[in-house]
Amino acid sequence: MKQISALRNAMAPMLLHPALGIAAGETPSASKTPQAAMPWSIFDFHGILLGICTVVTLAVFGAMLYSTIRHRKAAEHPGGQLSRTTSMEIVWSLIPCLIVAGVAYPAIRKVEQPAVVALYNGSR
Repeated sequence: MKQISALRNAMAPMLLHPALGIAAGETPSASKTPQAAMPWSIFDFHGILLGICTVVTLAVFGAMLYSTIRHRKAAEHPGGQLSRTTSMEIVWSLIPCLIVAGVAYPAIRKVEQPAVVALYNGSR
């Protein structure tokens, strides 16, 4: 119990610091504010990707915490068969592939926009 309160006391300033900056009116990112349509589009896309990464991270850590608490040794829970379960291995492999494909598709479309291609080729 002592370790949990020490961890909570150590994490509180880390979680509170960004909230205080946002409350003071500062921008939550370290980048400059975009001034044109294309940088705004990329800036918004970055925000969406950050949200997706945050949701996936919270879901994974939540599942790990739940399974750790639910299946701990003290609860006398019988162990399950995790090896050689083909359906679970397929799902375990497909979920990250679908996440990467879901993020890559809009990113590729964003890069293939005519304004980006023209900028890369040096024309305006």
